[in-house]
Amino acid sequence: MICQKRLPNTFVAFWRHESLDYMNDISGEWTFAETGKSVFRSIRVLVPSEQILATYGRLIRPLHTRIVAHAKENETFAQSRDLLLPKLMPGEFPMCDA
Repeated sequence: MICQKRLPNTFVAFWRHESLDYMNDISGEWTFAETGKSVFRSIRVLVPSEQILATYGRLIRPLHTRIVAHAKENETFAQSRDLLLPKLMPGEFPMCDA
């Protein structure tokens, strides 16, 4: 989904998340990844006023930044786990008693 700047990307992303079941229902047999433009064009979206969107942006921006940072951190942890776990299992790293 490409946002054309009328609505903030975070607004569209959260709207899509909240509307996913409805989109799946009206798209029939298609998966979300294959949902055509005609399905999206048929969905009505309530567009808030500029003032509400500005307030939304101020409130959501720090939360979204934290969500993105945590997702990146989780990916780093997963990569570390995937690197270390196979080495720990056969005993490549000595484990010391505390």
